[in-house]
Amino acid sequence: MLEILTQILSKYGLIVLVLVLLLAFFCFLLWKLTWNVWSQAMEAKDQEIQRISLQRDKYQALVFARLGSSATDTSTHRNDGSDVKE
Repeated sequence: MLEILTQILSKYGLIVLVLVLLLAFFCFLLWKLTWNVWSQAMEAKDQEIQRISLQRDKYQALVFARLGSSATDTSTHRNDGSDVKE
């Protein structure tokens, strides 16, 4: 890496070397910013998926509980004979 920098310095001068280093620094900053934004977006997406899964499980348990209670209600009405017409 140092050989490349010394070659740029000897061939093009100090100004070009500084510009190359600034360009490399800004590329690094852009990469770091992109990585941080991407990581935060994926983390937020994971949290949203987890929230939706918990909400789904809650409502699924509620629906199954209601289905179970309605099934026992209909079976008790049929077994006692009060709903049967003759």
